[in-house]
Amino acid sequence: MANEVLVGLKIGAAVSGSLHAAFGSAKSTVQQLGRATDGLTTRQKLMGTELAASIARGGSGVERLRRQYDQVGSTIEQLKAKQERLNTSIARGETLKNRRADLRGQAMETIGTGVAIGAPIVQSVRTAIEFQDQTRDIAITGNFDEAAEKGLSNRMRESALKWNQTQTEVAKGIGVLVSGNISNVKELEAYAPIMAKSATATRASMDDLGKVAIALKNNLGISAAGFDRSMNILAYAGKEGLFELKDMAKWLPELTPQFAALGVTGEKAVAEIGASLQVAMKGAGSTDEAANNYKNFLTKLTAPDTLKSFKDVGIDLKESITNLVSTGLTPTEAMMKTITNYMGKKSPKAASEFQKALSLTDDKERETALNRLNEAYKLGELFRDMQVLSYLRPALANQVEQARTQKGSIGAADKGVTDQDVVKRMGSPKEQLKLLGVNLSDIGISVGSALIPALVDATKAVVPLMASFSTWASENPTIIKGVVGLVGGLLAGKLAFIGLAYGANLVMSPFVAMSTTLKTVSAKWTLL
Repeated sequence: MANEVLVGLKIGAAVSGSLHAAFGSAKSTVQQLGRATDGLTTRQKLMGTELAASIARGGSGVERLRRQYDQVGSTIEQLKAKQERLNTSIARGETLKNRRADLRGQAMETIGTGVAIGAPIVQSVRTAIEFQDQTRDIAITGNFDEAAEKGLSNRMRESALKWNQTQTEVAKGIGVLVSGNISNVKELEAYAPIMAKSATATRASMDDLGKVAIALKNNLGISAAGFDRSMNILAYAGKEGLFELKDMAKWLPELTPQFAALGVTGEKAVAEIGASLQVAMKGAGSTDEAANNYKNFLTKLTAPDTLKSFKDVGIDLKESITNLVSTGLTPTEAMMKTITNYMGKKSPKAASEFQKALSLTDDKERETALNRLNEAYKLGELFRDMQVLSYLRPALANQVEQARTQKGSIGAADKGVTDQDVVKRMGSPKEQLKLLGVNLSDIGISVGSALIPALVDATKAVVPLMASFSTWASENPTIIKGVVGLVGGLLAGKLAFIGLAYGANLVMSPFVAMSTTLKTVSAKWTLL
């Protein structure tokens, strides 16, 4: 097969070369014919003048000169006829060539127009189908009726446009809420814009923000009405160190249940989580390590082995923390206070050294001094967990900073931190380009939604026909086999015809080239 193709290519190349040479020679011959005709015409005029003069003189040779004059005239007529035929042939070839080029251009333009028109329509339908499928999945999970589904869909699209999140991402976040048993439509409509705004402001994912909303509602008693304030608290805390809100969002679902177990809920718990994670970051190499250290610390507050270790040194840890929390302290502050009291009871000098260490302004010096006190009073024996100590050391060293961050976070709850960050975020070229995409997607959803009913109706009409054909085909396998064979034969015949036409073209092309060459030779013979 490869050899046949190679032979075909060689033949095609030879034919193309022959045609090119033939027509190139023809054009050259036309020019030569023109020059020869002009030359002979000039000579004929001279001969005519000479003939007239000879007749006037009554000289000899007039008949011979007249025959030569007539012969030159006949030759000029032959040259003109051959030149005209060659010009006509060349012009016909050029016309056909230009027509083919024009048809190819029209075909490509038509195809391009179809693609240009069809591509956006297809994409619009796909976008609309994807968004409607997500919305329908939410409606099924939440057991919503059609009106509630439509209202929620409109709210999600509005939130996407206003806060520059894609419609599918907003739907994904709302889907997380519904999966977490938040199934009140009004509440979901309240969550949608806040989650979209927070996602744009902090680059947190809608998935994580959905989990945060569930954790705050189930564990800390913060519903949609207080969700925006909580996001402002966390956003403020995220700016006070290396632990950003998008990283906090990933860990809040694991930390809030422990605060609920300690009896700490509401915005106070949110503020402490944000501030504590920033402090924990000072003793860790990554946000995940810092969060895990803090999580282990919270776990150890009520763990049996920790309670026993403190009991061994005469401290009822559970009672101590409960009492201190009831006075307004957070669990972390209560633990720090308990440790400080323990050191003070064990040695008044220890308490003094502890306060002195805390007053050091240099971070490294303060941490070194606290580490020495920890070793001296064997705090490791109270917890017996390196991850807890990895949190405890920076927490002891940065109590003032943690208290300041917590206070600032609470104060930022109503200051619209995320709103301000969205305004700044929207100034970036990346967000502006994303805004264009979000608006195009919304247009696509509108266009696609208008086209989908027609597609569905067409599908409903076609499916029964297909089902009927399937049944008939099962009952008539012989006919199907014959039809397939016939179609296959027709296709094979068509391919054979195309191959035959191509072969005929290859066969005829050399003859066309030869004909042109013969005409050219004839013209040149006339020239000679």
